Amino acid sequence: SGSGSSSNVSAAYRNQMPAVQRLAAEAGHGLLLRFEADPPTTTMQRIKGLTTGSLPTFVDAGSNFGAAEIREDNVLLQAHTQGRRVVFMGDSTWTELFPPAQHFARAYPYPAFNVMDLHSLDRHVHHWLQVELPLANSSTSGGKSSGNGSSSSSGGSGGS
Repeated sequence: SGSGSSSNVSAAYRNQMPAVQRLAAEAGHGLLLRFEADPPTTTMQRIKGLTTGSLPTFVDAGSNFGAAEIREDNVLLQAHTQGRRVVFMGDSTWTELFPPAQHFARAYPYPAFNVMDLHSLDRHVHHWLQVELPLANSSTSGGKSSGNGSSSSSGGSGGS
């Protein structure tokens, strides 16, 4: 992740997802947060820290493969409890930790442990973003109703 402010981020990486930024800016439709994790971490450790607010332990690093469901209080559970719909797309580690039936309105998991393939997960997420964002945009512009608002979570590749 790094320890700089957003001003240290190359301009090439800023404002590249205007539809996501627009949804995050609209009250009740999303939340955009910055998350930094100190190394060494694994995907499971970062997801646990991001969603529960807890500090991952060294023991958690060994649990990255075949990780058990997270049962402690977490942001996804809180969203579900408040009637929010969360759509997930990305690294399948998320759906191992948070079973889709209890946590996501829709889930599009993709295996991410093929180190020889660094692009399929990103293409998968890009495809489903194109499908889901028009649904979110139409629900906020008087089209199809989204009910109680929605949040979008995508777990990227390369050390989420």
